[in-house]
Amino acid sequence: MTGSTTLKRAATDDVINWAVPVLFAVSATIVMHQGGVWRGWPLLWAPFLLIGIAFTAMTWKSTKQAKWRLGPYNWTMLAITHLAYADILRVVTIG
Repeated sequence: MTGSTTLKRAATDDVINWAVPVLFAVSATIVMHQGGVWRGWPLLWAPFLLIGIAFTAMTWKSTKQAKWRLGPYNWTMLAITHLAYADILRVVTIG
């Protein structure tokens, strides 16, 4: 890698941060698994899920604008976010 490529990657890693979507997606998953999907628990996990989806959409937009230049940390966070959403979908549909 050249020096300019390294600087571009460092600059995009500072702008794009998948930690916030991970926080909300994993929080919603944990609350859903501990409390259950239905009854009164959606009042607790639904806001986490909606805020997490909003942050995920914003971060996807930033990722696309950065032309997919992410470091290993952000790629890992992206994967964890989507695994958490897949688990939420599984729990809600299957039970």
